[in-house]
Amino acid sequence: GYCTDVWFEEAKKFIAAGSEQPFFLYLSTNAPHGPVTVPREYVEPYLNQPGIPERMAWFYGMIASVDENVGKFQAFLREEQLLENTIFILMTDNGTRDGYSMASGAGFNAGMRGVKATPYEGGHRVPFSISWPAGGLTGGTEIRRLTAHLDVLPTLIDLVELELPTPVDFDGVSLVPLLGDTTSESWPERTLYVHNQVSFGQKLVNDLPVKYKKYAVMTDQYRLVNGELYDMYTDPGQEEDLSASRPQIVDTLLQEYDTWWEDISENFDRYNATIVGNEAQRALVLSSQFWHGDHVPYSHEHVRNAMRANGFWDLNVEQAGDYQISLRRWPRESGLALGEAFPRPHRDSTRFYPGDKYFQAPSRDLPVSEARLQVGDFDQTVAVDATQEEIQFQVTLPEGEVFLQTWLMTETQDTVGAYYVYLEPLAD
Repeated sequence: GYCTDVWFEEAKKFIAAGSEQPFFLYLSTNAPHGPVTVPREYVEPYLNQPGIPERMAWFYGMIASVDENVGKFQAFLREEQLLENTIFILMTDNGTRDGYSMASGAGFNAGMRGVKATPYEGGHRVPFSISWPAGGLTGGTEIRRLTAHLDVLPTLIDLVELELPTPVDFDGVSLVPLLGDTTSESWPERTLYVHNQVSFGQKLVNDLPVKYKKYAVMTDQYRLVNGELYDMYTDPGQEEDLSASRPQIVDTLLQEYDTWWEDISENFDRYNATIVGNEAQRALVLSSQFWHGDHVPYSHEHVRNAMRANGFWDLNVEQAGDYQISLRRWPRESGLALGEAFPRPHRDSTRFYPGDKYFQAPSRDLPVSEARLQVGDFDQTVAVDATQEEIQFQVTLPEGEVFLQTWLMTETQDTVGAYYVYLEPLAD
């Protein structure tokens, strides 16, 4: 079936299987996102419309599919007599990517500047819609105060009156006072922050957070974006930079940013190591998307294309012992050999945008002849046959932090890292 339909159908099954038990459901669809794929019936209303390129029409079709599924899901809750007493939240994860063109102005962006990955409002401002009829949240009210994702957890704890086993100093605050009184005088002025530390496809130096990298400091009235200042009351489209005329406000917001950075950066000189040997997850799958140190193959098109890149994973071994570490080019469920090219995905013109780059990238074979694994003090190179699906090493890992790096080498000296590594304990 189509992915969005599948996620929502599985959500319904999960709720139905719970009978009368309270439930928490977090459903994060992968749409709308590339690859731009959706049944064509959702695309048709947007095709051949003035100012809407064909790819954008497909992207809008993906959104229409999500909208339809949300409606069906709410109807399901109503049929199950659950809608009245369910807290229902609808959000997105970031600003648009393919629904608006900054270059041409085509598409829709709600008057905001910027798109996904930019620190301007169009890159991070998202809707937050909440309803709970039994709790008096019946809709029709717009709240325009500054809030953020970190407010969601304390809000839910407050709404359902959970008692925490120990006190928690949350970064966010409960939105319940705003939900009850949108003009609440008791709601404090606050300063919030966003920054984008993502380095997809870029050459990485140390792969650690960088201060002042694509940042925004936000108050109800102002946005300080990469040193530029905008008054959101008079200029929500962020067109007029006021940093030169209001330097005191810039200085104040920069000082607040510095304080925030000092608070969050305590461990920024360390990697966020993957934990090995914890009872909660005995076997691990490491993918190249989480490499440090080189170009990152962050999309499967890069794996199909045998992207010439390498990097290392950082591990924190909680339980020393013997482990099997298996190097692969493809994930195990593919059943493909190391040197094998992946068949080009089937392109059904009724579902796939025909010009999508995800289906243009060629799949190249990789005639692997040697493989190398280096982890801690272990460093071994072995001869391999390109018809193997994986190369297995048995390694004794000591407790503590270690780096793991791999090499898949061909007779012509082409080298890539193993895009997938499986790490499993040899004995429980």
